[in-house]
Amino acid sequence: MNALFRYFLLLLAFFPGWMAGQENHCTGSRYVQLYYDDSGRDVRLSCIVDYGGSGDILVGGMAGGDILLSRLSAEGVVRWQRAIATGGESTELSLVNGLLVDPEGMIAGVVSHFSDNRQTAGLFRYNPVTDQLLYYRKAPYESDPTGILLGGGGEYVVSGSRIGAPSPIFRRGLLQRFRRNDGSPLGQGHYYDLAGEETIFDLLPHPDGGYLAAGAASVRGSAGAGRSVLLQVDPGGNLLSSRVGPVADDRNARLFAFDVEVEQGRTYLLQWGDLDRITGAEGTLPIITAFAAGGEVLWSRKYDLTASSGEVGIEMAIHNGGLLLYGYSLVGKRDIFLLQLEFSGEVRWARRYSFPGNAQVYQRGNQQLLARPFRILVAATYSFRGTQPHEGLLLQLDGEGRPLAECLVVEDSPVAVSNLLTVWSERSLSDTMITADWVEEAADRPETELVAVDDCDRPCAGCTERSFSSRVLCPGDTILVAGSWRSEPGLYRDTLSGRAGACDTVATTEIVDAPPISARYLQLPGCGLAGGTIEVIPSGGLPPYGYAWSDGPRTGSRGSLDPGAYQVTVSDVTGCQSFVLPVTVAAAADTDFRLEVTVPSCPGGSDGGVALLPAGSGRLKLLSDTTFTADAITGLASGFYSLIVRLDDGCEVYREAEVPPSAPFHLQLSGPERGRLGDPLTYTAQVTGGSPPLAFTWSADSTASCVACPSYQLTARQTGWITVEAGDASGCTARDSLFLVVERGPPRVYVPTAFSPNGDGHNDLWVPGLGPDIAAIVSWKVYHRWGGLVWSYEAGGANYWDGAVAGVYFYTLVVRLIDGTVAELSGEVTVVR
Repeated sequence: MNALFRYFLLLLAFFPGWMAGQENHCTGSRYVQLYYDDSGRDVRLSCIVDYGGSGDILVGGMAGGDILLSRLSAEGVVRWQRAIATGGESTELSLVNGLLVDPEGMIAGVVSHFSDNRQTAGLFRYNPVTDQLLYYRKAPYESDPTGILLGGGGEYVVSGSRIGAPSPIFRRGLLQRFRRNDGSPLGQGHYYDLAGEETIFDLLPHPDGGYLAAGAASVRGSAGAGRSVLLQVDPGGNLLSSRVGPVADDRNARLFAFDVEVEQGRTYLLQWGDLDRITGAEGTLPIITAFAAGGEVLWSRKYDLTASSGEVGIEMAIHNGGLLLYGYSLVGKRDIFLLQLEFSGEVRWARRYSFPGNAQVYQRGNQQLLARPFRILVAATYSFRGTQPHEGLLLQLDGEGRPLAECLVVEDSPVAVSNLLTVWSERSLSDTMITADWVEEAADRPETELVAVDDCDRPCAGCTERSFSSRVLCPGDTILVAGSWRSEPGLYRDTLSGRAGACDTVATTEIVDAPPISARYLQLPGCGLAGGTIEVIPSGGLPPYGYAWSDGPRTGSRGSLDPGAYQVTVSDVTGCQSFVLPVTVAAAADTDFRLEVTVPSCPGGSDGGVALLPAGSGRLKLLSDTTFTADAITGLASGFYSLIVRLDDGCEVYREAEVPPSAPFHLQLSGPERGRLGDPLTYTAQVTGGSPPLAFTWSADSTASCVACPSYQLTARQTGWITVEAGDASGCTARDSLFLVVERGPPRVYVPTAFSPNGDGHNDLWVPGLGPDIAAIVSWKVYHRWGGLVWSYEAGGANYWDGAVAGVYFYTLVVRLIDGTVAELSGEVTVVR
């Protein structure tokens, strides 16, 4: 874009401020707005939701690593914009993945927070009326959220994936419920796993209660094994059923389910991926499968926009009596597209929308499409070659996907539709219960300035100036707005004509109703106390809430109290009203549980554990850990441990446990540490403890006697370690070693200096004496005084010399020692007759 035509659109803080009105294609029924950050940060828009029942919309995204929230009118006029700095880095992994406006008018959202090479899920709640961040919590483990819903009890339900080690479990589907008031976990969360690559991309309330979840699973844990998965869970997240498809397990495919919708008892599942040939882009296409109320497949079709060679369908919505699909092309120029289908799967219309740059519609977000009866809104992010930062797109179209903007390039796109023969199978995913407190993090509220232009690169600026403010209406009160006293909530506008040549001013005031405050309480188990812990649950009013307890200067929504009667006065941030809650604390029942320790199997082992009894009565964790586990903690070495026990009745207590060491199993090796080459040596393994029978393994050479016995004999050959290992019936082992030094001296060979071959049976042959260090005679020769060879030894036989002629002779003798070396000897021998 030409920088000469870019102007700042200063977007409001909470208190009334001024901003330029928008014209061209920045406002109106079919507006186009492109946002970028003049300081060079990437702008990513990833969420559009209805702003309560006001007709406005709430837009969410990231400006760099900061959370970006913006409220716009139905015509695209910005009411306000706010930023929340959480310390995240500006990457494609930092994203706002889900937003909602809860019954108190608070904004809640989930973000994927990336910093220090770690990706973690974040949950925040924000008061737009008072411009207060109520809390921002991060998961204590690596994770990626994909959505947030309001549960049946008013709680927040967060879905996504838990990220683990690359192998064997990389991702597991995640579902966790949170209290709206403070963001603390409500009950236990759930991990869903099949073969190590599971993610929930979309969560939808089921008409019969609980939720439907669309996502991805791996059926074999290998390439080409990715499948779509459709889960049904109860309101607490417990898995009821799971199906994987749409093709058989043995087919080479990589598939994902990104969205699920239900209409008139039928379930529609939007999928994307590769079949048979895994490319990741080229040839990929959207797939939709329709299921009847009973679960049988009605139809399954592939949709190929023939103008491109690879498309991904990210989101789907019920719209104008059919299905509206939103996605973008993957190969070449990346453009966004919309595809309107009948409920029977036939194509009604398909359109592509082209902007400068390459579009990105995030797979991990499921709020980039907002379908209203006569309007369609989409969000996208555009990247560019070089160093130009990302820009965000907010586009409003009519109900048939047609824009009014003359600069927007729109093409009717031909679509090739083909049927897919599907195979859906019931698969049992593991459903692991988790309990982990999400950590509250500090977050700043920086000023944010964005530039807004329309599709013709014209600045979103005009003469009319606008202001926006919010005021709280207390019960029974009236407020003077736009020259009149108002007693009803709503948006009120007042146009002030400017002086000659000056701009008009449009002041918009939102009157926000402060509903009456109410509260209830729960008594949590006393966990060893006489009374119990009281948790106050407020509703109505505008958070944050204040609490005044009748027993003294206590603050907060929780208090540990003795049995008796109390009062808690609950007030909200407006100060309009308060609510007095009577509280009766009953005497606590005894908590009956115990810890049982398991001793490690072997000394120094780490297979000990601590178990909670009775089994199934709760969960426990080490004090240093962040996640609770069911029933038992395993993999412990002997030692003292500090634990937190959380029982199913809500009791949470601190306990200490000692894992005793296992019975000793010790081995001591005894035997000589020095020996002469060829000497026989004996070693003995003395064992203390162990469960019989015992087995021994020695580091042996070929001369060793029984290598599986406690006593071990060998011939000294070379310097080195003598090692023995003993194993018992429990699989425990004990080892000891001794270093043997083998000394070398002159070869132990005795050669007689004379012999008498006279036939008397004594000394008739010249026979040498060979010591234990001699392996064999290599060469033995006898010469007369003139140097002639008289006799030589033939290896392998006992053919010793018989000294046929008396006299003095010279000999040479070569022997090979048992360590492989050779030695040469020479001398004289006398033959006597």
